[in-house]
Amino acid sequence: MSILATTDLADDAGRYSRYRIESHHAPDLSPHPPRFAVKVSRLALARLLLRELVEHRGNLRVVLSRPCVYGVFSGPVGGFAPRERLCVGCLRCTVEYPDVVQIRPNPDRERLGDAFLRPDDVDAILYEARSGRVPVRGTGFP
Repeated sequence: MSILATTDLADDAGRYSRYRIESHHAPDLSPHPPRFAVKVSRLALARLLLRELVEHRGNLRVVLSRPCVYGVFSGPVGGFAPRERLCVGCLRCTVEYPDVVQIRPNPDRERLGDAFLRPDDVDAILYEARSGRVPVRGTGFP
């Protein structure tokens, strides 16, 4: 068995063994723009935090909990510096706090590609290069 591939189609007992190419994670050479741009009104967020601090009688655990389950607002300074690379576009934050958070498609990402490749195609190619796996589409896969 080599490091790069398993070439034997049958093992010692005669059972079938599937051909497999080993893959390793390869980091990106340059940063890839995130899919969404997260815009937070810092003044509205500060007002919201102060109002919730009074409403919940200083319970910091409740006040500092944010609506994003993906960790966009769980950085060191919370919503004042959102981590856009974690945003998946579920829009939960926008629905719960429309006057504080806006999620829009990232214009830097929309400029990726050319006449033959859309931004989604560029993402798929980068995923294949990064992980060594081919994304599966259709037949119930997301």
